[in-house]
Amino acid sequence: MKKAPILRKPDPLAVYTDIGGNRLVAAVKAAEKVAEVYARRYEATAAATPTTQPWHTVGAVQSVMVDEQGVRCACEAGWVELHWQAADCLRVRWQPNGPDFIPFESPAVVAQNWPEVPFEVFDGDSSFELRTHMLKCLINKDPLRLRLEFHDGRTVCSDARGIQLNSDGGARLSLAMRRNEGGFGLGMRAFPLNLRGHRLQLWNTDPGAYQPGTDPLHYSIPFYLGVNDGLVYGVFWANYARGSVDVGAGTANELVFESDTGELCYYLFAGVDVTQVIGRYTELTGRAELPPLWALGYQHQRLVYESPQAILELAAEFRQRAIACDVLYLDVCRVCDLSGLSAESQDALRALVAELHSMGYRVIATVTPGVTVDETSGIPAEWFLSYPDGQPVVGATWTGLCRFPDFANPEARTWWSERLLRLLDTGIDGIHLDLAEPTLLTASGQPASLPPYVQHQHNGEVYSDHAQLHNLYGMLAAAAVDHALHHQRAGQRQFVMGRSGFAGAQRFMATDTGANTSSWAHLRLSISMALNLALSGEILVGAEVGGFHGDADGELLTRWLQAAALMPLMRNATFAGTQPQEPWAFGQPHELIGRLAIALRYRLMPYLYSAIAFSREYGYPVIRPLFMMEPDNPHLRTIDDEYMLGNALLVAPVLEPGAIHRSVYLPKGLWYDFWTNEPVWGGQALMVTAPLERLPLFVRAGAAVPMWPDDHTTSQSPSDKLILRVYPGAGESVIYEDDGDGPTLEQGDYRWVYITCGWNEERHFVVKRRTAGRYAPPYARINVEIVGINREPLEVRLDLHGAPLWYYDHDVIELTAGDNFQRIEVKPKPSPMDTTLMHRRR
Repeated sequence: MKKAPILRKPDPLAVYTDIGGNRLVAAVKAAEKVAEVYARRYEATAAATPTTQPWHTVGAVQSVMVDEQGVRCACEAGWVELHWQAADCLRVRWQPNGPDFIPFESPAVVAQNWPEVPFEVFDGDSSFELRTHMLKCLINKDPLRLRLEFHDGRTVCSDARGIQLNSDGGARLSLAMRRNEGGFGLGMRAFPLNLRGHRLQLWNTDPGAYQPGTDPLHYSIPFYLGVNDGLVYGVFWANYARGSVDVGAGTANELVFESDTGELCYYLFAGVDVTQVIGRYTELTGRAELPPLWALGYQHQRLVYESPQAILELAAEFRQRAIACDVLYLDVCRVCDLSGLSAESQDALRALVAELHSMGYRVIATVTPGVTVDETSGIPAEWFLSYPDGQPVVGATWTGLCRFPDFANPEARTWWSERLLRLLDTGIDGIHLDLAEPTLLTASGQPASLPPYVQHQHNGEVYSDHAQLHNLYGMLAAAAVDHALHHQRAGQRQFVMGRSGFAGAQRFMATDTGANTSSWAHLRLSISMALNLALSGEILVGAEVGGFHGDADGELLTRWLQAAALMPLMRNATFAGTQPQEPWAFGQPHELIGRLAIALRYRLMPYLYSAIAFSREYGYPVIRPLFMMEPDNPHLRTIDDEYMLGNALLVAPVLEPGAIHRSVYLPKGLWYDFWTNEPVWGGQALMVTAPLERLPLFVRAGAAVPMWPDDHTTSQSPSDKLILRVYPGAGESVIYEDDGDGPTLEQGDYRWVYITCGWNEERHFVVKRRTAGRYAPPYARINVEIVGINREPLEVRLDLHGAPLWYYDHDVIELTAGDNFQRIEVKPKPSPMDTTLMHRRR
């Protein structure tokens, strides 16, 4: 049996010396001395222990005021506002005094002005009811308790202990969980897909080389998705202060959101499926912009490459070995240190970027929020975070001893954004925002966060402590990066890669599973983590392929390349001092198989791009857990070693060393093996053969999958060929097309293609196609492949006429159609034994 890769623990100071020299080591030591002084001075506050004050409810409803959006209830302890945002979305707020509520504002929420929702109020002795055409909210009066129901009487969700408060300013919400309820979402979590039974922290943290079960991590999203038989509900806890979510861990069958401070405000969403709930949640918090097509190509990063020459040699080797790669990262330490960007170094960086562009690469620069102390001379002190005594906070990051901008201050955010323009002026295509929790380097090697007693000031007055704003720091920094890119690259799409955020950060950045480890456990974990991020509203998600910490081996890297090949992002990233992780690092056969895994991604790029565009339009997850295919099957709520890409491709990576077989569950219905075109009936688990070169991949019947020809990448001119592979069955497919960059959605220069497959009354297989939009694709003809045909047909008709030329071979019909074709009809040969051409279940 093969041994798992060993995670080596190098001397942190030696690593810092290798990356940033003695200057970085000195900065780490100096920052730690300052931090120790303040930790001793504010030790009681820094401990940040959970409150011990008792919790109390708001008590009974004493009176009710009806307004245009809902009601405001005067309770024994304060006022509760119930406002419909949509017919399937209710916002609940509490404040100590009333009845007038201050308009709710949050960086997480973009949809403030919703259309008016018609509703009715029905009053009773012990309860009253708010009713829209989709839902009814039943409010018990003593004590105040809420229950959402569909009109047929099915309970969507209900309070357990409901709203609770304490004298320390804490806020809590307690909801009842049903017996078979699965719990999902909640951001970046190093746990299995179903989060039930875990208590999770809401405090963005860089834990270093985290392991399964480590919590918290970099990215907190307090959006919970509850999945039950026949219904789905969502809860968005719109409080960004330090807190937690207990998913039935402390008390069985109880979901508890809790925050140390801040406003009590939450949203309830209801629907019959996941897409309805997440679609509404992302309407509230915003959706990602459509990324540039190049950002979906294979990306490669290492911290650090020794010099610009080393990066050019890397770029040349990708091309020499014919391994597709469209994006390279420049590290913050050696190549693009913004703090030390003199006119001379700016010219050198501009020349490097131009050379990489000439080789067909896009270039992403890594930056951190910290600003070196030397740079802050003459900058207003209140633009930076400070200690309670007014002294500036200092800490060590990759660029040295730094101060930290207060991104909640619009003036500071604008200044920092403009500071990036010097870097972007060199031709950089995108930004990787690192250490934005924010993270401080320490001599022990274990990253640290800013303490909660750090203060935010404006106009000479403290307006918040860091405990309340910490979780927003990374998101607001990403917003500043996004602003700089839009300024410098007007008319082009922007790409920001980040790891620290809050609800709504999907508007500004893509993300991955953070600084993971080169291990088989992390390979498996990457799927559940990416899925829960997707179920939290993130569209552009992935994992750091091969693992960031520790050493991979050839088999692990190969299987990881396969597992990530069809995720929205594919980025190979590793840390300084670890085993090289380029696709060729372990020789053959790993290089060849890795090349093929990356090539598969490019082959299916039109399908991936369409899935992302569809998600951007409607908010649906790009990658999806299997339970979305069978929402009433509780067994599927625990399957986290497979994923769907869109609604047609099922990816089942091999996640164990030495394995050449694996069990794959296929949801109900007919599926096709992507590699053999063999039909397979679902609703069961199958044992499939998966040697090292094979990624188990299945396609749902009725799908029409667009593909590029082999060897085409995003860095080349748009392909003048399109392959459309049709898998017989009843189904609908949507393809999105544009030029891959620019504001095409806003300007209308795009096209949607809708394809419907099925059988007509004569049992002929029919493919119907229609288009909407003005974009003219670069191809004039489409190579259509209809697979799974077990006998040569009598006739193939194109737009009601006989197809001019078609071929049948090995169960596949091939024909060429014009880009304007609307219909293909396959007429079978008469047979007394089989009246159709299709494989059908006996």
